Amino acid sequence: MPGLPLPQSLNQNIGCEYAYPGSTGQAFRQQLRTALSPDEKLTAEKDLALYCKPVELYNIIQRRAMKNPLFIQRCLLYNIHARRKKRIQITISLSGSTNTELQTHYVFPLYVLLARPTSNLSLEGHSPIYRFSRVCLLTSFSEHGNKDNSEATFIIPDVKSLSTSRACNHDIIFISCGQVGQSNGEDNCSGNHVEDSSLQMLEGKCSWGKIPTNLLASSLESCVNLSLGHIVELASKVTMRPSFLEPKFLEQDSCLTFCSHKVDAVVRSPLFLHSCLI
Repeated sequence: MPGLPLPQSLNQNIGCEYAYPGSTGQAFRQQLRTALSPDEKLTAEKDLALYCKPVELYNIIQRRAMKNPLFIQRCLLYNIHARRKKRIQITISLSGSTNTELQTHYVFPLYVLLARPTSNLSLEGHSPIYRFSRVCLLTSFSEHGNKDNSEATFIIPDVKSLSTSRACNHDIIFISCGQVGQSNGEDNCSGNHVEDSSLQMLEGKCSWGKIPTNLLASSLESCVNLSLGHIVELASKVTMRPSFLEPKFLEQDSCLTFCSHKVDAVVRSPLFLHSCLI
């Protein structure tokens, strides 16, 4: 057992005390006590007290370590769990009852992207260049399809992080090609997750709109239910702008942009979206 070593004189006198078990050891200890002078006995007791203190501390630490994980490990686990809890899962769907003016073949397939602009500068008639991290494909209203075809799910930062400059740059982008490319992308997707190769086929006319995540943050700052872990439902209106999708940047870091010069300014009905946040 670890602890402070006994002095050399004490080792010579009583070091063999622990080597004789039973009656032999008792007899030897009795002889040892009678052989020690009062000063030597006092010194031995002091040395033993000094030895026992670190041993007792070691035993206490060992018992705590057996019952609980290491302090640093527990701190790391707490940080990981807390960080996971702070993130928000958002599920977006399109309801047919709130989009009565829209016809299915003019809306679907609807691509939903979580993206952020690479810079705040953009050319006239062009949107910023967006770099996206995940793409989902919606092919039906929420009442008429399963979750894989009618819901898009993303993980976004927590409300406090959404107010920071880096996180608030993220946008949820919606791309609708209407009757153009009705079957595009359906062969290159798993569930509602779309591969980049399918987006390269969407070059041309489309309608697109976006929901900035900082707008979500402003709506959720005063929401008590979300902080308590309850599901929060939000209704959003997205204005769809006619544009020309230019996917030439897809081969470089998953980027795309929209150009409004190549299309006629045809007004499209807005999309009314339903969002669930956990």
